[in-house]
Amino acid sequence: MRGALPEDAVQIGPVRRDGSVSRADLLHIVRPSPGRIDSRCPVARECGGCPLIAASHALEESEKAALVARAFGAAGLAPTVERCAPEPFYGYRVRARLSFRSHRQRLSLGYRAAASADVVDVERCVVLDPRLDAALAVLRATLGPDLVGAGEIHLGLGASGAVARVASEDAQTPAIFAAVAGLVERGALGGAAIAVGG
Repeated sequence: MRGALPEDAVQIGPVRRDGSVSRADLLHIVRPSPGRIDSRCPVARECGGCPLIAASHALEESEKAALVARAFGAAGLAPTVERCAPEPFYGYRVRARLSFRSHRQRLSLGYRAAASADVVDVERCVVLDPRLDAALAVLRATLGPDLVGAGEIHLGLGASGAVARVASEDAQTPAIFAAVAGLVERGALGGAAIAVGG
């Protein structure tokens, strides 16, 4: 269940059947798991990413190892799953796929909501490498007023720093092309591409 961790005692909403799967919404955590920690992410409940952001390193490591073992088990394999040292909790992600939607000069830029096409507006992302987090802020400020329609912004960390790819089915204004070129020329981005239409 989205938002719940192993050993959490939770209150849930009405159970819905979806084929052979039962679904319910988390209403309240009655008693938190011993492995639950406070998350620094202000949108953790709404965002579709980082389902284990409220888990301790030990719990996250255990859950990921169990996930790998289940996946191999479903394929009839029984490997030994060795645990690696956990990555840092924050500032480790070196690529991201963000979504945007611009409607009546209001921009939503962030990640998709869990099991939804809705965009959760993210001012900054605590799991992004600081260079990508800075690029997100620059892209929001620079492109935000002129982006048209909906699409995606892919961020990655390359040898020359943060790189971005803006993709949209909607035609973008010349201001977007000029703004992206300016970000590269000024060194705010190490590289960029824009793809519009089919």
